[in-house]
Amino acid sequence: MKNKTVCIVGLGYVGLPLANAFSKHLKVIGFDIDEEKIRTLHDENNNENNIEFTTDPSMIKQADFVLICVPTPVTKSKEPDLRYVKLFCFAKTFTKKCFRNQQRKLLDSTSKKELS
Repeated sequence: MKNKTVCIVGLGYVGLPLANAFSKHLKVIGFDIDEEKIRTLHDENNNENNIEFTTDPSMIKQADFVLICVPTPVTKSKEPDLRYVKLFCFAKTFTKKCFRNQQRKLLDSTSKKELS
């Protein structure tokens, strides 16, 4: 298991602590679309952790496990807003660049289990 790579997609209040925890035992790719956040994390990290921060979605393909930790805000009608989950999981821009058959994917969210 030590030679496996985990990718955390979404480095917010859920994803960043997960990335830090996994980096103590495994190689971690931390992906976020926020370029300023990634620059800040690069500056703060100083290669102390086993994490590579990136905005490049093609890096996700290197991971054996992908944990999707994107925002799931609640709508006015108190339903989960799944647009970020759907954008990442189903957009051809991401799926062709990011995923490969042998990867395990996990959605870490407080959203409903069904995605449709």
